[in-house]
Amino acid sequence: MNEVVYDSNFLVGFIDEDDTWHKIAVEINNEVKKKNLKTILLDCVASEVISVLAKRYEEKNKLDVFKDKVLKKFNETIRTIDLTYVYKDIERYYSEVIGKIGEYSGRLNFNDCLIVIFSQENNISRIISFDSDFDEVKGLVRIKSKNDLGTVIRKGKEILF
Repeated sequence: MNEVVYDSNFLVGFIDEDDTWHKIAVEINNEVKKKNLKTILLDCVASEVISVLAKRYEEKNKLDVFKDKVLKKFNETIRTIDLTYVYKDIERYYSEVIGKIGEYSGRLNFNDCLIVIFSQENNISRIISFDSDFDEVKGLVRIKSKNDLGTVIRKGKEILF
């Protein structure tokens, strides 16, 4: 399946031109478009992205830039991606999310564990993220550069796309 799920740090890096990961995020995004992959953005990730960006620009005392430029780019980016709503099912997911947080000793936060559970339930094997803690999740391959988009691991075998 040609699906990838987004993590918040990828989108923060893509949207914020001053972010450490911006150049790599743009390269990954271009490769995603080139390969015509189906991208999945969970509502919990979208809310985390906008919160991180708002706080970042508040701390820089650049809320005018946030309002005039960053928020606009966020909205433009989100419009090109189908938003998937998982918060509406949080009551169903809650216990499993808490269990996953324990399983990963807190290295994956609430939203990260929600992403993992959603991905597992929907047979999504790739996540675009700069968070190496996702490397510990069996069955989920972390895309951290454009070169990673050519492969996926399924049941211990490497499959080329």
